Amino acid sequence: MLNVLRFYVPNSADNYNYILYCPKSLEALVIDPFNAELIDEKLRSNGLKMTGILLTHEHTDHTSGVSRLIKKQTLPVYGHPEIEGVNMPLSHNQTIHLGEGELTALFTPGHTFKHFCFTSEDQSSPYLICADTLFNAGVGNTYSGDTDLLFNTIKTLSIMKGETRIYPAHDYMLNNLEFLLSLEPNNQDAKYLRDRNRDLAPDDRQVTNWEMEQKVNPFLRLDNDEIIKSINAKDRSELSVFRALRQRRNLW
Repeated sequence: MLNVLRFYVPNSADNYNYILYCPKSLEALVIDPFNAELIDEKLRSNGLKMTGILLTHEHTDHTSGVSRLIKKQTLPVYGHPEIEGVNMPLSHNQTIHLGEGELTALFTPGHTFKHFCFTSEDQSSPYLICADTLFNAGVGNTYSGDTDLLFNTIKTLSIMKGETRIYPAHDYMLNNLEFLLSLEPNNQDAKYLRDRNRDLAPDDRQVTNWEMEQKVNPFLRLDNDEIIKSINAKDRSELSVFRALRQRRNLW
């Protein structure tokens, strides 16, 4: 079993960073390091030894801390083979070992063409490190990728168990919930989640799971009549609704 340490990154684009670690060996993998000094502080305060870096994709706010971290020691940097600095290229469904635990890399193009997510192999406590593919109550933009690819990726993730914890790379929860409520104003689950988290600091916001996301994430509810009516989708096919939702969210 691997534990997940989540922390908000000040002076960022509302980024969350994550450290995965084995509670027995205290070996750790750092995900998408933004600020090397903050990473060092979190590792030190938790007694962890960094043994590698995981990159979900190539955007600067996910890679800016890498160069300073690898100057201090030689480390494996896992990620898409076309991302600069990656020396351990990943493939879909590849297993990565850490101490006595392991995780699986999932190729998830859409937000960019080089995006990976990571999921636990521990069935008793599943989680998904979804970076900019899936957010709380939303999905990533596709300015550097492709909307249809993202649709396909989200569909492949739908096999997740309801209890799978969702760990996105940005604190967009409240804004995304307001977007949903602009389309579906009577969604009580969205109102509850918004009101529960509205006055909390980003570090304290609720970690949702797949079951909750299916209730509050419009991109997972493509057959909802009220949403379809609100966005004037070209037709009721899931792909058309997804495209229209993504376009509406771009302009919102």
